[in-house]
Amino acid sequence: EIHYQCTKCGERWVASGALDMTPGDDCMCADRLIVIGNTAQLAEDGGHVHRWRLYVMGKVVTKVEVFLHPTFKDNHRILATQPFEICATGWGTFDIKLKLHLQGGRVLDEIWGLQFEKNNAKKLLLVPGMHQLAGIEDDEDEGIEWPLAEEPEGVDDLAYDQNLADLSLSRVTSDDHFPEELPVADVTAEEEVPTERRPLDRTTSEEERDASREAICTVLRSVPFLPHTDDLFMHGRGFQGPLTSPTATWVSRQPPRDDHDCPPWLTATEFRDEATVSRAKVKQLAELVRVSRKTVLYTGAGISAAVVGQAARSGENTVGWKTSPLYARPTATHFALGFLGMQGLIHSWVQQNHDGLPQKAGFPQERINEIHGSWFDPNNPVVKYSGNLHPQAHPWMREDAASADLVLVLGTSLGGLNADQVATNAAERSLRGGRDGALGTVCINLQQTEQDGKMTLRLFGKSDDILAVLLRELGFGSIPKKAPAWPKDSHVLVPYDADGRRQPAGAKEWMLWDLRDRAKIRITPGHNIQGAKQPQYMHIGATKPVSFRGERLKPAPGNGTVVRRELDHFVLNIEGASMSLGVWWLVSAANGAVPYLPVVNQRPEFLKK
Repeated sequence: EIHYQCTKCGERWVASGALDMTPGDDCMCADRLIVIGNTAQLAEDGGHVHRWRLYVMGKVVTKVEVFLHPTFKDNHRILATQPFEICATGWGTFDIKLKLHLQGGRVLDEIWGLQFEKNNAKKLLLVPGMHQLAGIEDDEDEGIEWPLAEEPEGVDDLAYDQNLADLSLSRVTSDDHFPEELPVADVTAEEEVPTERRPLDRTTSEEERDASREAICTVLRSVPFLPHTDDLFMHGRGFQGPLTSPTATWVSRQPPRDDHDCPPWLTATEFRDEATVSRAKVKQLAELVRVSRKTVLYTGAGISAAVVGQAARSGENTVGWKTSPLYARPTATHFALGFLGMQGLIHSWVQQNHDGLPQKAGFPQERINEIHGSWFDPNNPVVKYSGNLHPQAHPWMREDAASADLVLVLGTSLGGLNADQVATNAAERSLRGGRDGALGTVCINLQQTEQDGKMTLRLFGKSDDILAVLLRELGFGSIPKKAPAWPKDSHVLVPYDADGRRQPAGAKEWMLWDLRDRAKIRITPGHNIQGAKQPQYMHIGATKPVSFRGERLKPAPGNGTVVRRELDHFVLNIEGASMSLGVWWLVSAANGAVPYLPVVNQRPEFLKK
């Protein structure tokens, strides 16, 4: 905050911004100040839900237009009389657009970022008649506890007796701040938001979504795939904005990887979009996400490089692998994508990585296809290049490749893997019209890929930074970076049979899935241990003895025990080999969300449900 001073009477004020520094003819300080802010307090039922109140104060204000997030009923509100306030409840912050109508017919456009960090966040706007005092610092506004009134039943909008138009603003002296205490309404929330997050309606109507989507598809059908010399190649076939080329942040003359072939022009050089170009691309990406009928993620090692490592050359990330990858924590990218998944904006995730970081960030196990295997699924261990994909993973991947309306590619070089069809098929369909048409593919990477000419949008930069802007553009505020709270109990009733297959709806008995220490377990049928071809596991499910590190191992069925539970995974001993199982499987199993369980108890107990 900054101190301001009236040019006529010399009074000083605290403000966070100014509208106009032109001196006025009269000295009417209180009449020339506008306060915008919001109060916020956690709801009594806990969780992340806040009760908040947006307010605009100022004697010069005659009317306020408020543009809330599109998910609100009647999101365009017109406040024609004092007090200019709206109350609501919610768990997420977003930008609120305001049109302030002033005496004399002037209209000011402002944006207020809803804030939950302070009990009373605000900024002071100055209309003509003030100038800035240089070199004076203000103390930090610490906020106060705000008593919120009881919510009367059936009230939709804010109304209370105190007339804020009569509230004069205190002047700043050396001893005090801009006044903290403001009248609080007797009101109530206009829309209840449950603590359990829910899918959002991204526009006001299905007709508007369809119209926006068709307009985008029309553009894409008219723009063929691009050669690497085209002006749009580093921006995308659907991009409509400044064509300033991205800046090279790290230059290399070598290919991204030695184990993948690539054309001569493709190197490991890393780029970043110029700021105005990046903003334009993210704005268009947000609209793609809003109107998409099915959005699929396709991700590679790049999104985990900072915490796990990667094989590709990079200037931004260290090449090689970190120690103790089982204990890696999610990046901001994982949290952002996990959050979008919880909002119903990401419908499926084809994951090349094995690290479990999407699940640790809250993305549900049942919607993630770990196409190349997982460190946290004993039924689907990491697949060697010489191995075969899990029998359920490959059909699932092909279905996503055939049905995705929009594919978001992050952290992969698209170097020719079989699973790259998830990205390329959607791009191919963007050239078509009718039912088979699609919004295509968007790629977010530091490096170029061979497939960039097919992209609807091509964004260069760190995914952490780009997704942070995307969430704000979608109206969600900052990236939530809190890991899920996993169940404390390691045994739970689940609707699965003795072989770990999901039972039909209405089953009278459910299985007690016991993963407590020393519980006896076994790998379920249909596993891909033999297909993955990891040497340390090849005796499990084998038909003849195998050798591993000079030791001859007899064929084994896949029995074992739970050794212990750690922060977010169980350590298992399966036929003398160490394996891991993510704790998040408890959640998906209790909900009957996954088609099979990786392990079951050797002698499972069934109880009436």
